Amino acid sequence: MIFMDMKGTSSSSFQIQKGGPKFVNAAGEISLYLADGATYTSFVASVLKATEDAGLILNADAAGAAADWAYTITRPAAGMSEDVEMILPVDFGSAGLVLTTDGAGNLSWASPSIPSALQVDVTDIAWDSAATIAMFTLPAGAIIDECKVIIDLPYDGTPALEVGIVGTTNKYMADIDNDLVNSAAGDSWSASKNLAAPVAPEAIIATYDDSGTGEGNARIVTKYVIPS
Repeated sequence: MIFMDMKGTSSSSFQIQKGGPKFVNAAGEISLYLADGATYTSFVASVLKATEDAGLILNADAAGAAADWAYTITRPAAGMSEDVEMILPVDFGSAGLVLTTDGAGNLSWASPSIPSALQVDVTDIAWDSAATIAMFTLPAGAIIDECKVIIDLPYDGTPALEVGIVGTTNKYMADIDNDLVNSAAGDSWSASKNLAAPVAPEAIIATYDDSGTGEGNARIVTKYVIPS
């Protein structure tokens, strides 16, 4: 084994071992390629320390067109008064949750804080809608006050509609609570089940069976509130 003092190389690249990775000077930037000098390869280190505010650029070789764009994570240029460390959540979280902090840099998933004012979701049901339609996420602790179906265009055929959750598709409105078959434009059907608030967020869905329907359109208007 030989150790040598080297000031550098006059070449624009430096390769480690035969067939090994190659460091390449490209307009003053160092790129790490496979031995072919054209294919990027991985770089592994214990800690990556960047001196620029825009310290992490994902997809840096993006074409800048279609869906191929760079994504930059940047430190605020002003306003900081101390070092900041953010610790990411331990898992993916659930649909409808938001990222929150404990004030000490520990990030976690939590249900969104929603004021006690009445919230309204409107979901369209066309004659050719899918069998399962995602509506909205009901926050933990929220109470559905009313689920209403409003007919905008009368349906033909014998369609059926329920509102609920996976496993209990009629939890908030059963098929018997509405009548898409014999309703005129402007008719509405309402259901108030007076159920207890869920302890965890619920993904509310509409379950629809077109049953030979060729026309028709309706809106599901759901009103809910988190008691103060």
